[in-house]
Amino acid sequence: MDSPEARLNFFYSKNSFPMLKVNARFFISLMVVILSKHNCISGVYRGMREKMTFQEFWPRYLEAHRQPGTRALHYVASSVGAVATFEAYITGLVWIFLLGLSLSYTIAILSHWLIERNQPLIRVNAFWGALANMRMCGLAATNRLYKEYEKYGISPTKSVLKSVESDAQPKNR
Repeated sequence: MDSPEARLNFFYSKNSFPMLKVNARFFISLMVVILSKHNCISGVYRGMREKMTFQEFWPRYLEAHRQPGTRALHYVASSVGAVATFEAYITGLVWIFLLGLSLSYTIAILSHWLIERNQPLIRVNAFWGALANMRMCGLAATNRLYKEYEKYGISPTKSVLKSVESDAQPKNR
């Protein structure tokens, strides 16, 4: 019987899946080109006559991500996608990228259906959605996301942790 290390080495070796010998760096670049050729990056969507700019898309994105659980699962999905992309880039294995991308989109889409009870904006513009997700993660990491909601007049549902913290603070009499 093989040792766990030998099985892991086979699992990660470039020769373990001969049909997927395409370099991951090339594959990621090819996906960007394909998306741009099919107007996914430009902002054109079925039935839209004009291109949607990111500034027009961003408030819609914030509106669709009002629940803290949805946002939290998007942060998890982004982390899974980033780690998988990094791993695929380092190892050159395309299937790691595809698996990570599939898993991260599945997590994000399910968060809309199960928590937010709305439709994800992936059909509106997948590229703007990915950029908006990165922006949302960055704003959350720097504690500026709620200011962004206020800027657009959108009231996000407060997280349970935030409401518990505000209740625990003593009130001035």
